[in-house]
Amino acid sequence: MNNRWLKLFGTWLIVIVVALIGGFWMAHSGIGHVPSTIIYEVAMFTIMFLLNHFWLHQTVYLQPTERTWRLIPLNWITIVLVAQAVLLLFTSSGHLALGVTLLLFVGVTEEYIFRGLLLPLASKLTSGRNQLWTGVLVSSLLFGFAHGVNALHQPMMATIVQILSAVSVGILLSARYLRTGSLLFPILLHGVNDFIPAFYNGSATETSQIVSLNEVWPILLFLVVGFFMLRKSKRSTIKHVIPQ
Repeated sequence: MNNRWLKLFGTWLIVIVVALIGGFWMAHSGIGHVPSTIIYEVAMFTIMFLLNHFWLHQTVYLQPTERTWRLIPLNWITIVLVAQAVLLLFTSSGHLALGVTLLLFVGVTEEYIFRGLLLPLASKLTSGRNQLWTGVLVSSLLFGFAHGVNALHQPMMATIVQILSAVSVGILLSARYLRTGSLLFPILLHGVNDFIPAFYNGSATETSQIVSLNEVWPILLFLVVGFFMLRKSKRSTIKHVIPQ
């Protein structure tokens, strides 16, 4: 097998195996959802960091390539979600500990894996003009399919919606990383996007068998914004990760 394919899908399979083992341990550890989530996310991040250090050798960029004033319109969805989160904090009583846990840990771990590592790895499957969209689409699909493990502890319909949502938000998060040049911005968006439902519902797991409009419109919004951010006229602003 070509080394590029091996690195991409080998890394993804390691993530799935760790997720399955971690999910089983969390369900039977008996130490509570918040501490078990923290331990799991730290363990996952550590494993992937070491894997990158010793095998993948992917550079993860944190310094923005855009000027400060240009970062504001690029991150308007994050600004809206932060405002919504602040409003929730002042107007509702919710599950703050779980929300903060997902905000601080899940976004960091998943963005490091899927945008920091798998996005550039996926882009190397092709060359030339196809690199950008190959990287974005393949890494986003892998991000979505990785959420399929949740079918072990939630309804199948909820898992399908979660997979579709993860693919669409994966495209947006990829666009955010590419356009800003810094992984910090998709980390923040991911974290806040996880904080709101966790704070409001008290769980990161879906239980409904019914698909509502509130679940569909964000999928469409993230897709439209993600594709718009990566329109042809703006690809020249991408300085690294997948240089154009």
